[in-house]
Amino acid sequence: MIVFIKKWPGKCRSFSSVWRWPCRLKRLLCWLILICLSLSLQAQHLWDGEGGDGEWSNPLNWASDETPGINDAVLLDNEFIKTGYTVRLPGGSATTVVRMVRIAPSGGNPIELTLPSDNTSLPGFVAAGDSYGLIIEEGGIFRNASGAVSGLPVSIADSIRINDGGRYIHQTAAGHAANIQRLSSAPGTEKGVTEIDSPDLSTTLSLSGRVYGKLALKADAAGGTLNYTAAGTNRLTIRSDLEIGQGVNLSLNFGDTIFIARDLIQRGGIVNLGNTARNAVVSIGGDLLQMPGSVMTETGAGEPAILLAGKQEQKINMQGAILNSISFVMNGWGAVLQHPLTLPYRLELIRGRIATNHSALLTLLPSCTLKADSLSDNSFINGPLQKQGLTAEGFLFPVGINQTMRWLSLKNASGSFTVAYRRSDPSALSVQMGEGIDHISSLEYWSIAADDDGSAEAIVELSFDDPNSGGVTSLQDLRTARLLNESWINAGNTAVTGSPGANGSVISEAIIGFTPGENHFTLGSSIAGQNALPLPDNRYRMRRELADNIKERSPSVSLTSTIVRQRLEMKIIADEKIHIRTVIYNMQGRAFKKDDIVAGKGPTVVSLDIDNIPAGWYCILATSGSSRLGLMRFLKR
Repeated sequence: MIVFIKKWPGKCRSFSSVWRWPCRLKRLLCWLILICLSLSLQAQHLWDGEGGDGEWSNPLNWASDETPGINDAVLLDNEFIKTGYTVRLPGGSATTVVRMVRIAPSGGNPIELTLPSDNTSLPGFVAAGDSYGLIIEEGGIFRNASGAVSGLPVSIADSIRINDGGRYIHQTAAGHAANIQRLSSAPGTEKGVTEIDSPDLSTTLSLSGRVYGKLALKADAAGGTLNYTAAGTNRLTIRSDLEIGQGVNLSLNFGDTIFIARDLIQRGGIVNLGNTARNAVVSIGGDLLQMPGSVMTETGAGEPAILLAGKQEQKINMQGAILNSISFVMNGWGAVLQHPLTLPYRLELIRGRIATNHSALLTLLPSCTLKADSLSDNSFINGPLQKQGLTAEGFLFPVGINQTMRWLSLKNASGSFTVAYRRSDPSALSVQMGEGIDHISSLEYWSIAADDDGSAEAIVELSFDDPNSGGVTSLQDLRTARLLNESWINAGNTAVTGSPGANGSVISEAIIGFTPGENHFTLGSSIAGQNALPLPDNRYRMRRELADNIKERSPSVSLTSTIVRQRLEMKIIADEKIHIRTVIYNMQGRAFKKDDIVAGKGPTVVSLDIDNIPAGWYCILATSGSSRLGLMRFLKR
C-alpha cells in the first residue's frame, strides 16, 4: 500500500499549527494499521493445487501456502488451475471453519468441494460469516457426503446461494431441513440445483413451506432404490424443475399446492401423490415428462390433481402410467400431447386447448369423467378424443380445431368411441345425397370410430354455432347426415336445441352398428331453401381446399364466382393462356351444365347462364386436362 503525505510547509507557522501535524500523522498511521489488520483478518484464499493431492488441509494447495482460517474468505476458481478439479475437506472428527466459500468455475470446468463420508464431526464444515456463507456459481458443486447419521454436518450462519447452474448435493443420512432453510431465493438462483441423494433406504423430505430453485431427487447413493416421504400443509415452491430420478419412490401426505414453475420430470419409480385423505395439487408451469415404467398414483382417500397452468404451450410426454383417483386439469395457455395419454379418473377443461393426434391420442378409461363448458371456446380437445367403456350413458366430446370448439355428444351410448372434428368440406368424401337430404355442410364434419365388432350404438348430437356453421335458418329442416355406402343419408332429427343464427344442436335417431373405421357425420338440410351451411366466401374456401392442386400447377390459376341476375360469373386469373372445362352438379351428383372456356393470360370474366337450372344448392367443378382447378358451391334461388 502506498500512502501520499503532504510535504512539510516551507515557511514558519505558529506553534499550534506545527504541533497539529504530528497528531494528524499519528491518527493517519492508526487508521492504516487498522485497515491492514482488517485486510489480514479477512484475506481471500485462492486454490492453486500445488500440493497435488486435492486436500483442503495441505497448505501447499493454497496460493498463500497457508490453510484458510476462521476469518478467511475462500475462492475456488480457475485462476491457477485451468481444468476441473475437486477439493476434499478434512475427514475424521475435524471441523473446518471459514468466513465464506465461493465456488466459481470458468470455461466450463467443474469445480467440486466435498465434505467426505469419512468425516463424522457435527458440524464438519462451518461458514460463519454474516452474509452469504456459501456461494455456488454455474458449474460449481458442493457435496455434503458426511458420514454422520443425524445432526447438522454443514452449518451456514447466514445463507446458501446456488446461482443458476450451480449444484448443492445432500448425500448424507443426516437431515437437510436446516440447510434448506438457508437457501437464497434471490434473482438468478431459479435454476440453482438442490440435489438430495440420501444413502439410506428411506428418508423424509423437508418440503412443507419450502422454496427451492431446481429440486432433484436421486437414489444413486442408496444403490439404485430409495423411498422418500413428505408431509405438510403449507405450499411448496419449486422455482424451476422437479426431477425425480430412476429408482426413486416418492410418497406424499400433502394438503396444499406443490408449485413447479417449470418441468416435472419423472425418470422412473413411483410417485404417490396422496397416501391420506389430503388433496395435493401439483401445479406445473412447464412440460410434463414421464419415462417408460414410471407410475403416478394415489393410495389414500383424497383426490389429488395434476394442474397444467403454463403461460405458454406445454408439452406432455407421459410414457408411464397414471393410476387411481388423480384428476388432470387444464387451466393454462394450452398443451400438446407428444405420446398417447390415458387418464383413469377425471379430466377437467377450464382454460387452454390440448392438441392431440391419432399417434398421440388422449384416452379416457371407463371410470374417467370429463368436465367442460360446451359453450366456451376457452378449452377443448384440438384433435381426436377417445372414451372407453360407455354403458347406455351420455358423454360430451369437447372437440374442435384451432380457436373453435365444435362439440359432439353421444346419448344412450354403449361401447368405446374416438371422436374428432374436421374443418373441411365433407363433399370431398362424397357428393351423393340420400333420400331426405337435399344438401350438407361444406364446412365441417365429425368422425366417430367405434368398437370394431359392430356392437357399439349411440344417438349422435351435432352442435352448430353460427356464423361458423354457415347459416342455420330452420331447426325443423336441419338433419343429422351420416355417410354410409358412399352416400350422405338422413340420420334424423329427433330433437333440437338452441336457435337459428346462434348456437344449438340437432339429435339423430339411434345409430346401431357403427361400421369398422371412421364413421362420418355432418349437418344437413332436408330442403333446398333452408340451412345454407356453406362458407359465406367461396373464394376463401376454394383456396383452402385446393391449395395443393393450385400450388403444384404451372401456370397458377385463381378462380372466384358470384351470382348476377340468374347468371354465374366466374373470374379467372391465369399466368398464361389455359383451357378450362366447367361442370355444374346438383348435390345428388347429377351434371346439369357443361362449358368449355378459354382464358387468356391475366384476368378473364366468364358469364354462365343458369336460368334453366332449378332452385337449390349446386357445385361447379373446374378442370384443365387432368388437373382440378376449383370446386365452388353456389345457391340458385
